[in-house]
Amino acid sequence: MIVGNGMLAQAFEKYEHTNHVIIFASGVSNSREIDDSAFEREKSLLLYSMNLYPDTTFVYFSTCSIMDPSMTDSRYVLHKLEMENIIQQHHEKFYIFRLPQVVGKTKSPTIIHFLYDKITAGESFDIWANSTRNLIDVQDIVKIVDFILSYHLYNNEIINIASPYSVRVQEIVHIIENITQQEARYQLLQKGASYTIDISKIIPLLSSAEVCFDKNYIKNIISTYYH
Repeated sequence: MIVGNGMLAQAFEKYEHTNHVIIFASGVSNSREIDDSAFEREKSLLLYSMNLYPDTTFVYFSTCSIMDPSMTDSRYVLHKLEMENIIQQHHEKFYIFRLPQVVGKTKSPTIIHFLYDKITAGESFDIWANSTRNLIDVQDIVKIVDFILSYHLYNNEIINIASPYSVRVQEIVHIIENITQQEARYQLLQKGASYTIDISKIIPLLSSAEVCFDKNYIKNIISTYYH
């Protein structure tokens, strides 16, 4: 079963008729969200889904931003931690996958979508010089999650799914400039922070899951969905 209809939900469409697994892909995805009603909507739907199907394996997508020192006290991060805790305390079988910035076909306000729109429209924007972002293809998330679920690995654990590459936002801008052949107009602000994502749990699985994080990974996934 799938709860949600966005990019992640569509990517996991093969689970639509799988009765023993719930893919909960209907959470708040905008890390800048401040509307309490959006957070309450996710919480209510999550509790409803868990109560309706107590015997299923519950798959929840959280965020690697929990490890970002600049977002420690953000409403978004605090909400995701609350959802993780609810699942751990109230559902017998679960997986919590923490994700970075997911790249795929979407109109949601992701950082790649934002930067692409600004650059192609010739609009000015700010970049935090010290901020890094970790990007991963939505299809690679599906492959890794599929493998973990199929082999019943890391039951009732929190797993980080991310690429080995955390790059500065300015580097992402340069990649989009090269793809679009348009020069970005931005101001570089001395703000932001970088952080490390521990992906040691998924590293041993990558080859079997047919996921390859080569040196051109970031460039390739951006050019796949934005050209």
